[in-house]
Amino acid sequence: MATLISAYNPDYSRNSAILTGKKDRRVTVEVEDSIDEDFWRDLLDSVDTGKEFHFKTYRTITKKESYTESKGKYSIMLMASSFDQNHIGCVDADNDWLLSDVTESGKILTSNKCLLHTYGYSIENLMCSPETLTDLIWKSCKEKTDFDFITYFDNLSQAIYPLLMWSLYLYSIESHDFTATSWHKMLPQDCTDTDRIAEMAETTIAELRAKHPDAEQNILSLAQQLVSQKALNQQNAYLFVRGHALFAHILRALLKPIADELFNKHINELSREEKASYSKYVNNNRLEDLLSKNYSYKNKSQIYNCISEDAKKIWA
Repeated sequence: MATLISAYNPDYSRNSAILTGKKDRRVTVEVEDSIDEDFWRDLLDSVDTGKEFHFKTYRTITKKESYTESKGKYSIMLMASSFDQNHIGCVDADNDWLLSDVTESGKILTSNKCLLHTYGYSIENLMCSPETLTDLIWKSCKEKTDFDFITYFDNLSQAIYPLLMWSLYLYSIESHDFTATSWHKMLPQDCTDTDRIAEMAETTIAELRAKHPDAEQNILSLAQQLVSQKALNQQNAYLFVRGHALFAHILRALLKPIADELFNKHINELSREEKASYSKYVNNNRLEDLLSKNYSYKNKSQIYNCISEDAKKIWA
């Protein structure tokens, strides 16, 4: 097996920085995949480090018919011990920051200052910041909504919080009875009834309890620990579920119906010429694109401040 990463490593980055005369400026940044680059570039560029960032995604190449391609967090974590000020990594925290005393990945995340992470489950969780969604709807269709996104996220978090505790416990004991992908069922793309979501979560917990009858006390202890040490609570649980599931739920079950209703209401009041112009505007500002690059979260997020401070410490 030949790997690009075996040649393009922190030693290469240091030598490249020296040869290009940018020893104190050039920084190679490993990210999980290409779609993460925008997020981390925006964040790192906004931190006053005086550095020049060059982003790389991981690739593993094998020979001929056995060609495979590997990229992501696992590959970056393998490199973490060799990271330094010239070569850093940026990853989604997943469950590992919450369980930093339990998982090997969690121990690496919290002990390596050259490995930045999202604290919340992933980039997508941060982009779904409820404080920003009213403005996002305006950008998508030039219409105001009076929907209370903050209350909705509070209710959603309370509905899924007990199941989140179960999922973290099962992850900590390496059980596959509830995995990250299970959140797609718990966060449907066609339902915003948080009472219904809570019922689905309770049904799933009953099934898990039957399989793990002695887990309750361990889960209670874990919850108390996470509340005191990680500030995880019933109002911010949405930050720690699988990001892709949350993103799809918020986009398709919540934002799109709101935007469609506003669009239809508005367009019925327009002339034919105005309708064509308005439709073109909306089509050019798709909700998914806006949500995936919703950097307005930065001014609302305590997590963003934490990541920024972590970045500053690398070059302090």
